[in-house]
Amino acid sequence: MLEKQTHIGQSRAFERRLSLNKFDYIRSIAVHRYLLLLKQTMSSKMESSLSVVSSMMPSNNGANDHRARKLREWAKFYIENQALPASHQGCHVKTKSLVNNEDVQNHCLTWLRSQTPDSISGRTFSHWVRTQLHI
Repeated sequence: MLEKQTHIGQSRAFERRLSLNKFDYIRSIAVHRYLLLLKQTMSSKMESSLSVVSSMMPSNNGANDHRARKLREWAKFYIENQALPASHQGCHVKTKSLVNNEDVQNHCLTWLRSQTPDSISGRTFSHWVRTQLHI
């Protein structure tokens, strides 16, 4: 009976692993190892998290303290919610704003100067950018 439950648990875990991206998979393994280490060795949270981080996510720039802190946060979240916190990795735009482009600034200034002050509004400027500004 126990073998059957273990097999079912392993297949469910495998199915869950298939839906994780690489970063979340590594985080889940790290949290699992951290919680096992806490339970089995009775070492402190700091020692356990540093041990897991140094073995799984080695760093040359001394970021282990930060990573160990994040691991403890993930584990706490996992215990409370039975899931890892959402990762915001890759959510930030890596392109520069067109507002900083000198050509765009010149085109905008030219358009603004060609308009009468009463006709300039956010809507007219937005319309001009969408339809006329081709850079």
